[in-house]
Amino acid sequence: MLLNLKSKTGTTADAYAYSKTLKMYYLSELPNPAPTKFIDPAEGGKRWAALPHFDERWFEDLHAIFSVENARATDTYMMGMLESLGIEKGKPSRCRSIRVEYIIFTASIGRINCRNNQPPST
Repeated sequence: MLLNLKSKTGTTADAYAYSKTLKMYYLSELPNPAPTKFIDPAEGGKRWAALPHFDERWFEDLHAIFSVENARATDTYMMGMLESLGIEKGKPSRCRSIRVEYIIFTASIGRINCRNNQPPST
């Protein structure tokens, strides 16, 4: 979760200190939740991309998420579509076996449609 906690009267240091007081946990962990783990991308010189990649890396990102997430019953149709791209829960990605040119082309069409704020044509 990314937060912007700086107020008009506070400093960046105040916002950082306040952020360390926040707690996140599953309700099932009550009454003794595990400590909240904080990850600061500034520590250690890490850099995080804030925008999605619109090339073949987009499919790698999809695999990283959907290969570990539990699907709801209402998501089975979409999960089946992801399987056709080589993305399945608990299995290594097969996206590389799909032609990279096709992946780049379809991602570029999606990007164009997003920019135009129009649904893809069928």
